[in-house]
Amino acid sequence: MQKRKFGPIKTLSIPARLRIAGAFATIGVLVTCYAGFSGLTQSNLGLVSSINATSAVVASMDGDMMRDALRADVFNAMVQGPEASAADAQQILDDVDKHSQRFLADLHAVTALPIGAAIQTQVANTLPLAQIYVDAAGRIARTGLKDCEKGKKVLPAFLGVLASWRSRRAGPAT
Repeated sequence: MQKRKFGPIKTLSIPARLRIAGAFATIGVLVTCYAGFSGLTQSNLGLVSSINATSAVVASMDGDMMRDALRADVFNAMVQGPEASAADAQQILDDVDKHSQRFLADLHAVTALPIGAAIQTQVANTLPLAQIYVDAAGRIARTGLKDCEKGKKVLPAFLGVLASWRSRRAGPAT
């Protein structure tokens, strides 16, 4: 049977061999630490990205609800018209203002998030249309509360803004 050759390690003393083994163990621990740190860093980046995307979805959904609430406020003003009590009329106008502010705040919240440039551009291009929609909602609600017939005459323009909004959302990103 042939004797194994261990090369230069065979000639090293036991303390030297232990130092070499310790060095390899230290290198192994450092590599493991680096891999763990790198994995945690990547996981954190993914989590931050997920939080931003979720925040954008939440703000978008809330904005969508506020847009629909504004439409309901306008129709409520048209239905109640001049016959609405002063308290009811004021409540409708307060709702229009509250829903308008929240709607625009939700859109601005999306633009403030670090999300994709295409989405940022699409939301930024939508902001002027949102402002037109908000202005029209307030104007028509005030008109409808004073005179239903005048409100009915300007209502198609408001619904046109809504249709334009929907067609932009259905189309490709700009």
